[in-house]
Amino acid sequence: GGICLLTSTNLNNALATEPEFFQEIIAMLYKSTKAIESQNRNEFFAHNAFKLLHQWNVVPGLNPDGNFEYSIFQKWYKRVIELCDRSGHLDVAKIHVGNILFYTPVDKNGLWINRDIASLLNENDILRRGYFHEAINSRGISAVDFSGEKDLERANGYSQKAEELEKHG
Repeated sequence: GGICLLTSTNLNNALATEPEFFQEIIAMLYKSTKAIESQNRNEFFAHNAFKLLHQWNVVPGLNPDGNFEYSIFQKWYKRVIELCDRSGHLDVAKIHVGNILFYTPVDKNGLWINRDIASLLNENDILRRGYFHEAINSRGISAVDFSGEKDLERANGYSQKAEELEKHG
């Protein structure tokens, strides 16, 4: 055996490919809805779990060549749902999955969002909430613009995206 180096890249890939690791990180950070007694939480691990989840940038189902395979994502997601439901972390897990889905590559047919992911978000309010929060947070920090021009541009962009989705069903 060799020494395993836990780099940021390795940890990001582990979140995207190992549902058990994803569930463990979620469990380090959030209290279980099923735990009757209080849980002891290691603040060091919780802090690092928080940083890892908020720096996570590898979408589950993304191949090394950059193509997204929904079937691989589905397998990962199904296992995450099983594990997190069992541990009492289902809703927070879905929020974080929704966050990362914001970074799914565009649909192969040119739609701004992957159709399979759009359908999944349409069926699940909690996933959609995570996606929405990431869309808002992805703007970053900006100075106050009292003219509202940037916000109007952004709103028009969202309207165009909504119209495009309506056209595609």
